[in-house]
Amino acid sequence: AKTYRAPLPDDKTLREIEQFLRATVWLSPAKKNFYFSYDALLTRNKQLPLFLKNMPKSVWSDIFIRLVEKLSLNHWSWQLSTLMQTIDKVLPSFVTRSSITAKATSWLAHQPAERRNAWKVFTTQARKISDRRAEEIIGAYLCRLTTCIYQNHYQALLSLQLMQAPVVFIWHLETFLLSSSYYELRKQQDGLCQVAIPQSIVSMKSVLGGGQTK
Repeated sequence: AKTYRAPLPDDKTLREIEQFLRATVWLSPAKKNFYFSYDALLTRNKQLPLFLKNMPKSVWSDIFIRLVEKLSLNHWSWQLSTLMQTIDKVLPSFVTRSSITAKATSWLAHQPAERRNAWKVFTTQARKISDRRAEEIIGAYLCRLTTCIYQNHYQALLSLQLMQAPVVFIWHLETFLLSSSYYELRKQQDGLCQVAIPQSIVSMKSVLGGGQTK
């Protein structure tokens, strides 16, 4: 199949971000790359979370947006119900056991049994989650993932405040920054001395008790 590549942006930092993400093995390469425009998506009747309109100019927020694009979240408007409707059309056998298209049949046949079972579990569990709860889960995951890639904690929290993200996003990220799992990740990457946790969060955690805050 012919591959299309959008030209890399002029901004040096954005170029570095894009090159890094293209080399990331767990992100499937896209045939086409598009650069984020909130207004352009609105003209296509895409209902998106309001905080995407207020993205500040920072490395952290640029990575956040690129991950949103790479994971195709805007395609289904961050609405899990919309994603499930699309899945039902393309792969209806997961739910109805009816016949499916030849292309989907071929795709399924080439998937390992573990992945096919994972799809079935996902389609079952996803119907139990509301769109609002799904947005919270996705947002929290993206904040964590972005911060693991670019460990500037102050910029991460400031970006979330400037974009007027839901408070639950900030709470989840603060909790993650003080978690033992993130502490071990930074320790393995030798980043403990390079990136500090904001003192205001450390102080709050010390009052509440517990947590690795070095």
